[in-house]
Amino acid sequence: MRNGNYQPSFLPSQRLQPLHPPQSSPAMSASEGKNSNRVAGGLKATLHNPKIGDDVKQSAAERLDEMGVDADAKAPSKSSSATSGEEHHNQRMGGYKATLHNPNVGDEAKQNARDILEENNVEFDA
Repeated sequence: MRNGNYQPSFLPSQRLQPLHPPQSSPAMSASEGKNSNRVAGGLKATLHNPKIGDDVKQSAAERLDEMGVDADAKAPSKSSSATSGEEHHNQRMGGYKATLHNPNVGDEAKQNARDILEENNVEFDA
């Protein structure tokens, strides 16, 4: 800065334009090509944000209606839908098997893993 006068290195009319501007048609919706679950999630978040105005919330609710999404419905949590009890058991036993082959695990932990695998009638390489 010289003499208190700042001069930008460009004028606002000289801003660089993208080399290849995005190709879109006027009829293309804002959410086209995007994951509809994420769009719906963002719209639901808009409805519950206290900093958002009522007009924007109304617009978000209308878009959710157009998408056929219930604004009050909650997505299934990972804990309830990720794995069944049997799958969870199998994953745990696989973890104990991995413990036996991990060189960074101590002998006491490996013995504990062997005991648990034996209690659950799981075959493993000793």
